[in-house]
Amino acid sequence: PLLCHKTMRWSSLFSLISLALASNETFPYDDENYFAESSEGPRIVKHSHFAQKFRLGFKLLLICEAEGTPRPTIVWYKNGAEIAPYRNVHIREGHLSSSTLRSALDIDPTTLADKAVYGCLASNSKGFHLKSMRCEYSF
Repeated sequence: PLLCHKTMRWSSLFSLISLALASNETFPYDDENYFAESSEGPRIVKHSHFAQKFRLGFKLLLICEAEGTPRPTIVWYKNGAEIAPYRNVHIREGHLSSSTLRSALDIDPTTLADKAVYGCLASNSKGFHLKSMRCEYSF
């Protein structure tokens, strides 16, 4: 894993993550979006595929499952901005074990505005891991 210097501030890391998501760049599948102070840092172990297609007016479901000690939290981002639940946007979470959390982002129904790069950020006191998914609509 890629390790960062311990003196780097969390606020700086989250700023970098926001910039990376907002840039709409393609993220490779290696772990360049990973930071941990130890092996107990969070790891995203299951997630939706990078490229997603959705039909306008239908449901879009993205998943993210992470493990670590302590159990990580998961925050969803859309084009670099944190997503808050809304009337057609729902975030569900389930604790699978003392060290594993599963989160699902449901958008139903989808609109043109839902075309974006979504990010799943798992974090705990030991570090963070970010995975992204590019979602595009079809007719």
